[in-house]
Amino acid sequence: MQGRALDVGCGSGEHALMCAALGLEVTGVDLAPIAISRAQNNVRERGLTARFLRHDALRLAATSSCCASATGNPAKASTGRAA
Repeated sequence: MQGRALDVGCGSGEHALMCAALGLEVTGVDLAPIAISRAQNNVRERGLTARFLRHDALRLAATSSCCASATGNPAKASTGRAA
């Protein structure tokens, strides 16, 4: 499977990790630092690749560079991924 997925309010990243396991390029977003930490730990433990960002989901449109790679705007995407 190819494509991108954006998991808004990703929590511990379970949905993002399911998408990553299917071969999708995934970005997970959550405002809670503990959620992002858990998601990053989970992705490492499972040996998958996904990017997790601490960000307010209600403000995604105002800061399109946050998730540009997941929303189809690679010119604004950061190149680093948390793995």
